[in-house]
Amino acid sequence: MHRLFFLMIFCWGMQLKAASLQLINDTPYDLQAQIYTADGTLLGTETIKTEESASWNSSFAGYTAPMNSQTPYTVAWSCTGNAEEGFYSRSDPVGTGSTVIASQGNGAKTCTMKKKKKSSENNPPSTGQQMRRGAGPPQGLLK
Repeated sequence: MHRLFFLMIFCWGMQLKAASLQLINDTPYDLQAQIYTADGTLLGTETIKTEESASWNSSFAGYTAPMNSQTPYTVAWSCTGNAEEGFYSRSDPVGTGSTVIASQGNGAKTCTMKKKKKSSENNPPSTGQQMRRGAGPPQGLLK
């Protein structure tokens, strides 16, 4: 009787175990990983700097059993930070406990860097004339 009770508690605890993914950004860009369920519901996001990794864990606070399976997951990687925001790659299907690497997904796998704004303080206005440097006396001193 006691064994059956402990077996039931153990099995119930295994069902409530949080799902987790190891997310690795092995690119030269800062990326955001969006984790989606099998039916397209967004579960969470993680912003990961270039050449870093993060662990994502689902939260079972206020847990209610989903009507449909949440796995396999889809991880959509998008550009962020100093890059124009946009799609980088997509990794799917992804199972619970998987390691997901940004460069191994399907997609463009490139981010366009934001253009730096020119400052008028650093760039004096142009007069339309260029200075010439060369040997000889300045103009006007020769007769």
